[in-house]
Amino acid sequence: MQTVFRLASLRRKQSGAWGSRKAVPEDIQDEHRPLYEARVEPEGATLVAYATKDGQVAQDGDGANSPFATALVRYIETPGLEINFLFRRVRDDVLNATGRRQEPFVYGSLPAAEFYFRLP
Repeated sequence: MQTVFRLASLRRKQSGAWGSRKAVPEDIQDEHRPLYEARVEPEGATLVAYATKDGQVAQDGDGANSPFATALVRYIETPGLEINFLFRRVRDDVLNATGRRQEPFVYGSLPAAEFYFRLP
């Protein structure tokens, strides 16, 4: 099984709150165009986890990491936490940390076999 994480965030603390892609200055869009246009189409047993769903801007958060990275690190090494439940917890943490302004999105097609980053 393959796992792809899209952690890109275009919100920059020093630049203020942009709120949406349309509000992002053109020069920033040009600089980060690959982040806007790079879509991953999973093949086979691949799961793609985006820090936020399409149309939203990922939040940087107040700590050293974004809300998505913070939640991912919190749960990824939990023994016995199956990948589907891992990303449900990540989603809930990110929604809570961002006041429901950012919702992670998971996309892909997984086989019936369970997958763990750390076995039970």
